[in-house]
Amino acid sequence: MKVYAIQNIKTGLFLSEGKALKRTRAIFSNIPRLFIKKQSATAAMNAWALGVWHHSIDEYGEGEGPQPPNKIPEDRIKEDLKVVETEINF
Repeated sequence: MKVYAIQNIKTGLFLSEGKALKRTRAIFSNIPRLFIKKQSATAAMNAWALGVWHHSIDEYGEGEGPQPPNKIPEDRIKEDLKVVETEINF
């Protein structure tokens, strides 16, 4: 079975699994967050590169879902990341 992970090219570390609703705050470590689709890993990499997302509530008290930050942090450079593929067997 093929799985995918997001790796920092400079450090060799992987984007780790974060807590629910805080995945964009995940750090890089030796324990990778695994994806079963390359498309999912690429989407996560792109979302991480935008910065920490937030949940907002409109004037009616309804949640609008996750929103990207207004300004992209300078320390999140998408070019430093790549999606890597590996094969695992159970």
